[in-house]
Amino acid sequence: MLPFIVMMIAVVASVAFVVIYSFASFYNRAKNDARELGSTILSAKTQSFTGYTEKIKATLDVAAVAVEDDMRKGIDYDGIQSVFLTESEMIKRDIDSNFSGIYGVVNGEYHDGEGWIPTEGFIPTERPWYKPALAADGQIVMIPPYIDAQTADVCITFTKSLYDKKSVVAFDVFLSMLQEMVSGIKMSGKGYAFLTAHDGTVIAHSDINEIGKDYSKEEAMSGIIQSAEAGSPSSFETLIDGEESTVFTNMTDDGWHVFFIVKNSDLYEGVRGVFYRDLIVMILVSALVVVLGSIAARRSRKQLDAEEELIRKAEIADRSNQLKTIFLSSMSHEIRTPINSVLGMNEMIERESKEENILSYSKNIESAGNMLLAIVNNILDFSKLESGDISLMDKPYQTASLMNDLAEYLRDRIKEKKLSAFIDIDENIPSYLSGDQTRLRQVILNLLSNALKYTERGGITFSAKGRKLSEDKYLLSVTVSDTGVGIDKKELEKLFASFEKSESSVEGHIQGTGLGLTIVKGLVEAMGGTISIESEPQKGSTFTVEIPQGISDSRPAGPIAKEPEKSEEEKDKLKKQPLFEAPDAHILAVDDNDINLAVLSALLKRTKVNIDTALGGAEAIEMSKEKKYDLIFMDHMMPDPDGIETLHRIQNDTGNPNQNTPEVALTANAIAGAEKMYIDEGFAAYLTKPVNPQKIEKLIKEFLPAEKINVLNDR
Repeated sequence: MLPFIVMMIAVVASVAFVVIYSFASFYNRAKNDARELGSTILSAKTQSFTGYTEKIKATLDVAAVAVEDDMRKGIDYDGIQSVFLTESEMIKRDIDSNFSGIYGVVNGEYHDGEGWIPTEGFIPTERPWYKPALAADGQIVMIPPYIDAQTADVCITFTKSLYDKKSVVAFDVFLSMLQEMVSGIKMSGKGYAFLTAHDGTVIAHSDINEIGKDYSKEEAMSGIIQSAEAGSPSSFETLIDGEESTVFTNMTDDGWHVFFIVKNSDLYEGVRGVFYRDLIVMILVSALVVVLGSIAARRSRKQLDAEEELIRKAEIADRSNQLKTIFLSSMSHEIRTPINSVLGMNEMIERESKEENILSYSKNIESAGNMLLAIVNNILDFSKLESGDISLMDKPYQTASLMNDLAEYLRDRIKEKKLSAFIDIDENIPSYLSGDQTRLRQVILNLLSNALKYTERGGITFSAKGRKLSEDKYLLSVTVSDTGVGIDKKELEKLFASFEKSESSVEGHIQGTGLGLTIVKGLVEAMGGTISIESEPQKGSTFTVEIPQGISDSRPAGPIAKEPEKSEEEKDKLKKQPLFEAPDAHILAVDDNDINLAVLSALLKRTKVNIDTALGGAEAIEMSKEKKYDLIFMDHMMPDPDGIETLHRIQNDTGNPNQNTPEVALTANAIAGAEKMYIDEGFAAYLTKPVNPQKIEKLIKEFLPAEKINVLNDR
């Protein structure tokens, strides 16, 4: 019992501490919020004053220009008077009916826009607005409050001299208008505000009796005026009439100061009330929680044990997923490395052998190697989809180039099985679409490969069309039809299931993992598309995928995937030729496997590029210090230092001649996110093993200096 009591005391103490600390923080924040609100209110009102005076100045400027124009034309008194009347009427009609009219002295005579006739003894040149205007030499000046001769109200005047240095136009602003604006400054109905001129004279005040006083000379207010003129913070606390108060201050564009003063007891009244109310509620709630918690704690032990077991199982599952990822990464690297050697050396046999039986064996090796590579790729892609790690690119690509490559693949493969190919690509497809071209190609190649696998007679149809979804979106529709074995309706349900095949494929001894269509469906859905199938046993199947793509160039692509004019012999000849020769170029290849280095050197032999090889990162670093290379190929998974560390050491060495040489990650690591990881680390490009001869030649051609390249063909 004692431990339980101690625990409850500790819980109550902790809750009390948290409550008090939290609400103390809340109170301070609320006080700051209140002060910020006051500053915001005053700032808005200051803008209103500034806008008000700017409107007055603009009105006065317009009237002055009109009067000066008639003065230069020599217009008589009546003509000038009509300008004052017209301008005043326009002000009342278009701007504000509360404004007084324009008045002034022109050519020694008084004019008034409201038609007021001065009383006897009225001398305009002795009024407060006349001489200051002349002294300001064409600038608008504001005259402090005085008694208006016409209305006997207190007003301030904006006045301006004209070009002859004798004439003046003026515009009155009655303080009742400013008084309204000042009286509207409140916080929850509390506080008071006032407006002072440059010299501290009160122009407007919530208490009308204060108007006209010089606060700069009054002991109670002079400190506030001085603080505002010194540029003090927009709010500060001070004693006013023996009470702690907060002063909010701001300055208009004319140099007037706007003040708002509120007692702290009023400013924070709402904050304190909320604080005390919520504090009491929180304490009561916390006490109730402690009581209920102690009851629930005794009853929930079994549930807690069950949850801990679930967490433990989840951790085991998460660890299993991590181990699976590590295993797949290692498998990818370990299997791709020997495949790279097999396919690379086989490529050299195809290039250099002229014996038909040897070339026949080589074709079989190539087919088996590519099948093994496809299985590895499928397993990796399936793992990415299953874990949600699939990454998609969004880049523009040339539609014709993609469709031509796919059509060429189909034409090449059907000749091996003596089938017919029907290719129909809509010429109105946009010439450039935007999306993940690599994954789109993978989807269509999988469908074409699947059709070839299950078709022994007849032919295969590959068609592509689409429609605009919007100005920058296009729904690409690709259909692959075959005349193969077809699929029974009961088999369609498990067609996209992992590691399963239809009965027809099993009976026909079709090879594969059964992951192809599963991956296709996953990729299509990851790209926001759909896949559908129509099939009939012994008549064939039709797969249709619809995938939204961006539009990068809406011009029609034109004729696509037409039958090539070159003969098979010409195409084979071109394939066996290198893309270029570069006898003056120098490349460094880095790998801890000498067979991989031999394969790369052999594949690039026909380009006449000079290739140096380094067995590991340490050797590569030393070689890079001695010789300038045009390009460096770097394996990743090597003994210390690995490829990434080697890259960083070369790029960070300011004395290394290859500090800025482009480096390409040539690695067997093909797991999700690998390409982005290598590019982020500083590699210029990324290639996976096994090495594709055409891809690596295209990449080298892209990075080598143009003057060192002699292009041989543009395939």
